Amino acid sequence: NHRSKPIVSVELPFPISVVYDVVDIYDIVLGSWSTANLSQARGIAGGVVVADDKAFFAGGALADGTQSDRVDIYDFVTGAWSTATLSQGRNFIGAGTVGDKVLFAGGVTDDGTETDRVDVYDLITGTWSIDAISVARGFSDNVATVCEKLYFVGGVGLDNAEQFNEDFSEIDVYDGSTWTVDQLPYDLYLHSVAGVDNELIVNAEEEIFEMN
Repeated sequence: NHRSKPIVSVELPFPISVVYDVVDIYDIVLGSWSTANLSQARGIAGGVVVADDKAFFAGGALADGTQSDRVDIYDFVTGAWSTATLSQGRNFIGAGTVGDKVLFAGGVTDDGTETDRVDVYDLITGTWSIDAISVARGFSDNVATVCEKLYFVGGVGLDNAEQFNEDFSEIDVYDGSTWTVDQLPYDLYLHSVAGVDNELIVNAEEEIFEMN
């Protein structure tokens, strides 16, 4: 069972002066730790998700201040690593999964601007496609799956000095094939969301939204 080996990652503060390629892996059956290495040392802000039997580490900030387009993929069954490439290098990516799709949405690019780009990986065919969210923005723990829909809630904008300069109220909702857009009653940034049963919980104002 792949869930016997969750991967632990730590988000680093920015600006990033030191980046690492080390991945610590804990086996909850054996009670032991092991290590592996990403193909490229970087700080991961968002862009980490587990789907099916795989863990994805997408994008992030490199030591020189540019944004990575690398995706490292770990297969829990075989223990093997592989790589893929995002269509656009970026940091502060919103990552989530619904059905047989894995999505890497939005982010902040090299010049400090937000993007609406979405890279979509199909777990069945093993192929990539490109889509877009309604408003360009970055994410940090703002993604959750509820009732077979994936929610990208609020978001962040950064300036060239990597300081937060904008927040967002949009909620982009993906059901595995189509997008809809909802709206929060206020703008949010640096908030977290979680999906529990049929509820989408937004912790900034302790809001609970019923989903169906």
